[in-house]
Amino acid sequence: MPTLDLDDRQLYYEVHGEGEPLLCVHGLAVDTLGWALQVPAFSERHQTVIFDNRDVGQSSYVTGD
Repeated sequence: MPTLDLDDRQLYYEVHGEGEPLLCVHGLAVDTLGWALQVPAFSERHQTVIFDNRDVGQSSYVTGD
């Protein structure tokens, strides 16, 4: 599971395909699965990056103090 560590938190991401980079940013309360139908087409021509925002999907969750 690829993650990026930032400020004691982990962001989950996936990289698909090759070519010019394409960063897919989803809306509220949607995780990487929201791009499942588009990624195969995008990745034919682009290096497609999808990720889970903080507190969503496989990224770490922030706990209150």
